[in-house]
Amino acid sequence: MKWLFAYICLPLALNAMTLKTFTDAVQASYPQADNMKRQSIYLTQQQLAAARALSGVKVDSAFVVVYKITRQNQLLGWVYLDTHRVRTLTETLFVSIAPDDRVHDLQVLSFSEPQEYMATARYLALFKNHELNNKLSTRGDIPSIAGSSLTSTATVNAVRRTLAIHLTIRGQLQ
Repeated sequence: MKWLFAYICLPLALNAMTLKTFTDAVQASYPQADNMKRQSIYLTQQQLAAARALSGVKVDSAFVVVYKITRQNQLLGWVYLDTHRVRTLTETLFVSIAPDDRVHDLQVLSFSEPQEYMATARYLALFKNHELNNKLSTRGDIPSIAGSSLTSTATVNAVRRTLAIHLTIRGQLQ
């Protein structure tokens, strides 16, 4: 019976892939950084509603962790992690936001769906310098990935959600 369990579950476990660590992603995105400060924020019901309205997508969690990245006390940006379902399995995105509230960097930290459906670095680069507006959509400046439309939609939604949460809590960030 144990061999049957291993036979069924092993391919599923091998399919999940951690691509890079959080620390590696921060170093790649902000090589000049000398400090990272973690802050936990609990969104109020009003903030949740505001984030939903701004993003136009589902915002489930009221708990947000944000990392402030600095160099010699000068703000370089903020980092959020967004873990969401793509099709039936999860993906975790590293979303970096510049001081001007635009996307600074976007990286995939883990992807549990089959690797052929994962967004490429070239696709993720399309998000750089985008702000939260109607152009940040698969009907705007971000095309859908051929054969991976669920990944495209999940990625756009994650970035929209992150930007909306960021804008909603911006005044609370230390």
